[in-house]
Amino acid sequence: MTLLASDPDVDQPDEVDPIGVLEATTATLLETVPVGTAGGLNDEQALRFAGAVEKLGRLVDAHRVAVASDISYRSRPELLEKKLSTRKGCRNEVELLERVTLVSGATVRRRLRLGKNFRSGMTLTGEPIPAAFPVIGAAVAAGALGLDGADAIITVLTPGLPRVHPDQLGLAEAALVAAATGTSGEDSREDSGEDSGVPVSADLSRVQAALWLAHLNPDGAEPREEQAMQNRGLRFGREQGGLIPVTGMLMPETAAAAKRVIDAYMSPRTAPVAFIDEELAARG
Repeated sequence: MTLLASDPDVDQPDEVDPIGVLEATTATLLETVPVGTAGGLNDEQALRFAGAVEKLGRLVDAHRVAVASDISYRSRPELLEKKLSTRKGCRNEVELLERVTLVSGATVRRRLRLGKNFRSGMTLTGEPIPAAFPVIGAAVAAGALGLDGADAIITVLTPGLPRVHPDQLGLAEAALVAAATGTSGEDSREDSGEDSGVPVSADLSRVQAALWLAHLNPDGAEPREEQAMQNRGLRFGREQGGLIPVTGMLMPETAAAAKRVIDAYMSPRTAPVAFIDEELAARG
């Protein structure tokens, strides 16, 4: 089975061969800037080199997400036996991408998950569905925002999608991308690429996103607490081999108290506690 062979029904570009360009660029890079180049640079050059390498990596990651998303679309369930994954003898797009790229399933699934947030869709009635996070998608495609930063922002903001107005969430998205890329909010929407500040790390982007979500959805914690109260409970099963299985879900404070009690009884260093009747104790 040749997974990389071109299919005759897929249109090929007439003027530009993207595969050839990538292969030639890779060969040139290996020849002119071999791995270990940083070792021959001074401190300042090494730092600039690290930034340049990371920018190159962001562009490569953007292509990785885009092509994974495209292959997933070609393998969508409604195509049935015409799915690309089926025609290549794979169960699904994840297995197909694993074989082609030789990366782990977890890496493939992460790329697919991110790609879904950048891709617009269509309802069953033909109505367009906008991308969930278009500003982040544009920044990733431009090589300005890495996958770690994009993933951090998306992971935090996603729970707010059904509860926060799209315009407000869009403002938060633009502001977070601006902070992560060191550009102004307007630059993030227009993708001008002009620097106007110091970019923040992915970890700090996660913190900032949490603050934005808390501001836009201040009551967001209450529904979670109400749901937790409804789902709490403790169940004792039937005896099995001299033991009774216990399952359930407890509130954090209740679990902490229960854990202390259980630890006290289960610890081999703790002697059994004897409860002596007060009357017997008085006689003794």
